Amino acid sequence: LKLIIKWLTEFQNKTKQGDMTNQNIDDEIFDLKNKMINDQFLNNKKYFSWIDDYEKFLKQNKIPITAVHGDLWLNNIIFDDSKVLINIIDWEKFSNCGSALKDLIYFLTNFITKTKGSSLDIERFKKFLNEDSFEYKLIQEIKPEIYQCVNVNINLFLLLKIEIIKRILAPPFGSSLVNKKSKEIQIEMLRILEEKQSLNL
Repeated sequence: LKLIIKWLTEFQNKTKQGDMTNQNIDDEIFDLKNKMINDQFLNNKKYFSWIDDYEKFLKQNKIPITAVHGDLWLNNIIFDDSKVLINIIDWEKFSNCGSALKDLIYFLTNFITKTKGSSLDIERFKKFLNEDSFEYKLIQEIKPEIYQCVNVNINLFLLLKIEIIKRILAPPFGSSLVNKKSKEIQIEMLRILEEKQSLNL
C-alpha cells in the first residue's frame, strides 16, 4: 500500500497544476446533486447532507489539481519480483487535469470494497470498518503517506461515502444483471456506513 501511494504522490507532484477553485467545486457538487435527484435510492435527505459535508471539506482545504490515471486499483498495478517497483497499466481513462483526490480515493475505496479480482465484497468492507480488525489498523498505518499525497488531512469516512455514491451514479457497465447486483451491494454498503454514524478512518 505504501509503495502504491508513494508512486501516486510522485505522479501527482510531477503533474500539479494549482488547486481546485470554488467554481470547480461548485460544478462537481451541482453535477452530483442533479444526478442524485433522479436516483430513486439516492434522492434522500441524509445522502444530500453528506454531499453538503463533502462540499465543506473541499472548500476548507486546498485540493491540488493534477493529472489523473482514472482507473487506479490493484488489477492495474504490476509489482516486480522484489515488490520494490511497480508498473501502472491501463491508461485508457487518463486525464490531464482533475482533483488529486480522485485517484487516491478511487484506489482506497476499491481496496476496501473489492477482492483482488473485481468482485465487491461486503465482508471485506465490514472488516475495514471494525476498529479492532487488522484491516482497519492497516489504513491507520498509511495515514502519513495519505497526507503526504495531497497535503490534506483526509476524512476518509466521508470520502468513502461520496465515492460509493459516485459509483452508484456511474453509467452501467457490462450486463444488466451484473449492474443490478453491483448496485444492490453498493447500496448495502451505504446503509452500513449510515448505521456506523462516525468512524476515525
